[in-house]
Amino acid sequence: AGSPIDWVIYRENLGKADAIRHLQSMLADGSSRSLPEPAAEQSDHPPEENIPPVDITSFETQRLLKPILSFWQRTLRQMPAGLDYLQKRFLVNSEMLEEFQIGYCEANFSEKLPNGREGSELRQKLKELGILSEKGRAHFAGCLVFPIFDQEGRLVQIYGRRIEQKSGYSNHLILS
Repeated sequence: AGSPIDWVIYRENLGKADAIRHLQSMLADGSSRSLPEPAAEQSDHPPEENIPPVDITSFETQRLLKPILSFWQRTLRQMPAGLDYLQKRFLVNSEMLEEFQIGYCEANFSEKLPNGREGSELRQKLKELGILSEKGRAHFAGCLVFPIFDQEGRLVQIYGRRIEQKSGYSNHLILS
């Protein structure tokens, strides 16, 4: 899995030192868990639905999210709109998609989760992590999904980029 530094090196065609400086300037506010939001845009969830930050680096959480990220990767390969979005930004080649585990979260993602007791428990865990809202809506619905990994290959954040402008909603999402 690629790191955020690898992504910037690839995307911006920079050397490692310049990529690190670029990321540091993006995070100058001291926050390593979020990207700055444009001031005019609103959160994707009403205030009563905002989910407090969670640590997704535990072994159990990593194990829970791995098949979801894989599902989103498979979904992207069947999603012309998502692939077109990436193509317009010169970001489509199979090696890059695989290396950075880029995926797509459909609006009906929660409907594809298992039913019964197993599904109910999974939905509850995904709500606790912020993948689903309290109402069961996918946080990254309609987004390209970019998992962010640390140097050890652990998932530390998920970034979502909405591919269609939605008035009153942010185009850039992170996991809490």
